[in-house]
Amino acid sequence: MNLTASPAFAAKWLLPRLEDFHNRHPDLDVLLNTSAQSLNLPAERIGIRYGKGGWPGLTAEKWLDETLFPVCSPHFLNTHSVSSPADLLNLPLIHDISMPSESGFLGWNDWFATARSVMAEDDLRAGRLVRLFPETGCLSALTYYLVYRPNSAASKKIRAFREWMLEQAAPFQTAQMPPHAV
Repeated sequence: MNLTASPAFAAKWLLPRLEDFHNRHPDLDVLLNTSAQSLNLPAERIGIRYGKGGWPGLTAEKWLDETLFPVCSPHFLNTHSVSSPADLLNLPLIHDISMPSESGFLGWNDWFATARSVMAEDDLRAGRLVRLFPETGCLSALTYYLVYRPNSAASKKIRAFREWMLEQAAPFQTAQMPPHAV
């Protein structure tokens, strides 16, 4: 099976879980293309994309919403006083400029957030990151989509991967926090 995903999504979310897919479907080889380029999917290929959907000629199935919230390392939290979002104004902030501003990608000006829930979840569970202000969050206007050619929907490979991805999303959907005004 041919699979395409952005380099960041592949590294932070997909690769740590891909062994589970292989264990469940040992007969399906996965060829992973990590590219953020626009989609040109031949038959029998599936992609995971973050955006507003609507890629011409492709089925774009909404997979997972994302909540944005600030995070930092435990060491950073231990060495800096952070008790309110306003405290962040005087601290070094990491800006993600991988998406153009017209894409709808949220940044500091939209919430005061850099961490995306899907991308940060494993690091939060492992204790490598700490979520600041758990009572706040901002629902992103962008969503993760599974994308494939409409004529590939019946493919055993596409169906197996799609079902596995939907199963993988279940814990995130229950863990997603509704957004609150800041």
